Amino acid sequence: MLRLRIADHAPKFVVCYGTGNNAKGRNYLEHWRRLAGVDLVFGEATVVGRTVLLLEPHPGTHGRTNERWLDIGSKLRTSVESLLKAP
Repeated sequence: MLRLRIADHAPKFVVCYGTGNNAKGRNYLEHWRRLAGVDLVFGEATVVGRTVLLLEPHPGTHGRTNERWLDIGSKLRTSVESLLKAP
């Protein structure tokens, strides 16, 4: 369902949160990789169609800093700008 909505609406970016298992024991990483249809790597922006996907641990994860989120924002901005310039 979410994969179809991303394809239909083509958002500029999607941030996928989660590194462990959800309450039902399903692995978030595998879920996001199935959603993307490609192998996602934590912290690396990946272009799928006209959308940039970024896989990150949950914002509440111990050790996440404001600087890290600023870095993520910069990475997304650079990736989206590059995508928009592409033919």
